[in-house]
Amino acid sequence: MKKKLLILLLAVTSLSAMAQTYHGHFLKKITATGYGPAQFKCVAYDKRGNLYAAGGFKDTALFDNGTKLVSTEGSEDIIIAKFDRKGKTIWAKKAGGKQDIESAHDIAVDSNNNVYVVGFAQAKAKFDNFLINQDTAAGEHGFLAKLDSNGKYQWVKGGLAFEYNSYTAKQTSLYVDKNNNLFFGGSITNQVVKLPYFDSLTFTNIGCCNSNVFLWKMDANGKLLARFEPALNFDFITGITGDSKGNIIVVGAYTSDTAADRALQIVAGTPIKNAKGIYGTAYNSGYTLKLDNNLKTLWIKPNWGTTNSVLNGLAVDSLDNIYVGGTYGDTLQIGNTKLITGEHSNNIYYAKYNSAGNFQWAKSYGAFTEYGYDAYKLAYDKSNDKLWATIHTITYPIVFSGININHNLAICEMNKTNGAITNIIQNTTDPEVKAVGLAVWKKNVAVVGSYLTGFPGQDSAVVILGLKAPITYNEPEDAFIFEFTDTTTLPLPVGIVAVKAYAKQGGINVEWTSEKETNIAYYEVEKSLNGISFNRIATVKATNTNSIFTYSNMDDALIGSANLYYRIKIVRKDGIVKYTPVVSVSTANRATIKVYPNPVTNNTFSLLLTNVEKGSYNLSITNSLGRNILMQPINHQGGSANERIVLPATAKGIYFVQLNNAKGSVYTQQLLIQ
Repeated sequence: MKKKLLILLLAVTSLSAMAQTYHGHFLKKITATGYGPAQFKCVAYDKRGNLYAAGGFKDTALFDNGTKLVSTEGSEDIIIAKFDRKGKTIWAKKAGGKQDIESAHDIAVDSNNNVYVVGFAQAKAKFDNFLINQDTAAGEHGFLAKLDSNGKYQWVKGGLAFEYNSYTAKQTSLYVDKNNNLFFGGSITNQVVKLPYFDSLTFTNIGCCNSNVFLWKMDANGKLLARFEPALNFDFITGITGDSKGNIIVVGAYTSDTAADRALQIVAGTPIKNAKGIYGTAYNSGYTLKLDNNLKTLWIKPNWGTTNSVLNGLAVDSLDNIYVGGTYGDTLQIGNTKLITGEHSNNIYYAKYNSAGNFQWAKSYGAFTEYGYDAYKLAYDKSNDKLWATIHTITYPIVFSGININHNLAICEMNKTNGAITNIIQNTTDPEVKAVGLAVWKKNVAVVGSYLTGFPGQDSAVVILGLKAPITYNEPEDAFIFEFTDTTTLPLPVGIVAVKAYAKQGGINVEWTSEKETNIAYYEVEKSLNGISFNRIATVKATNTNSIFTYSNMDDALIGSANLYYRIKIVRKDGIVKYTPVVSVSTANRATIKVYPNPVTNNTFSLLLTNVEKGSYNLSITNSLGRNILMQPINHQGGSANERIVLPATAKGIYFVQLNNAKGSVYTQQLLIQ
């Protein structure tokens, strides 16, 4: 039953504080064909909410706008793409040379919507009209490129011999501060390296082995402003970000032996020893490093384990607290907390420091993980003060923070106070899905990665929050980009002044009030049993009136949940879609009135009253012309009752049952007499 009422009620009914609701915007795949995969490894928003993603592909990659990229002579090339707010591809392009293992590994966008991309390229890599790494020596050479928002290269630098080993798929990171300064980090092999395509800079590795970490500050034109090049052993940077004061925070790992720990002590300016009071364990150890905007060290916090431990996830909140995440094996000492793995050899962990570097908490999540650092990202959304993390598990089900994860991908909402996982969004079908890149913007969360295409007999699509990305069997790995909105704390859209839902005889009534509607095509009423996955239950045409107008829709299908969740989808004539906040209704102990049986075959039926308040009621039955065929008082004693109703001799047809009390009509039901 649908009706429209004109009222002057302007009160806003908000979402229950406990309900967390998410709406999937889009889930798009980039199809790989031939013998090679397509993989997105990083993602970033611009200030308009457009998305940029980058990674690598081999053979061909197909986009939804018809763009088809073909790699150079079948090698693995770099891929960079831009998507609009609806997930539609705006442009996509490739770069690289004839050799394999070329990929982008991080991406950042400045306040002018310029795009910076960093990664690995082989000999004679071509970026449109730019050619870098003109020597023919094999090996992974770094590149740093700047593009405008239309995908045109502004400049490209290359020639860095980045370290690349079996433990990591990313050793180059980017961050752009509020002044559009670029901070670029990674590691360089060999003792002395000349960098002809990085403004002929010379890098001297003063570490004890084959590689050394570097962090450089550049302006928007790629001019070097400051350098940070400490003496560490076989180390790398995996994440860079900044705080509100312009300071720079870095995470990564180094080999914790005696020489490296002593070198780290020099960098930190204070004694650095592991939990046993000795230097070194000969395994990779994670570190969190804070520097000022000119790359002067403020503090450094290492953590040691009995086997490898690496930090990769990094985020800073509005109070400049620092959150880090990664993996460890066996045991790990971080701050005053010792973490111990459970059944499996590698565990996920997250930790928090305040802005001064004081340890706050560390938490292990007891999940078996792949030893791949791209799987553990963190992002902080200041618009709703929420912290998000991504993980990637192996193919069989695990229990992560008390929640069962069946299918690899997990996007987690994390409590900043204690590290508890409060909600998990995951793929609900068979294919293995890797969530690699993570970004946030104004309550929107974007995730990129790739998924295996599977075999006949498996599910035919990846499904996240009800959105589907189809699977083509027996093809290579496909890339994907997924975006959803946290609708829990969304304000009312412009033009909507109230939305509410409440129990009423016969169902749940959903009402929303508009003011000065303009160019609204229609509304959709959406319903959820869990507050996460929503389905449309009604479509209501907009009136586009300049006055205050209230729409109403009755939902009488209430089976399946003690709590129901509703929201209104607002569809404009130009295709723009907005959502109201979610409102919730408890259906426990609600009053119901039912007619049984219906249709009536012997002029007798029952009126079933459940949890109906005590009082005097009048029952009336009318025909299609509005004429009464029966009027009968009912004195209800409260609670539940079964009233037997006997009809006079009545012609077959459609009639209407109405129950009234002193407050008016409380129940109306169509009745079919046969």
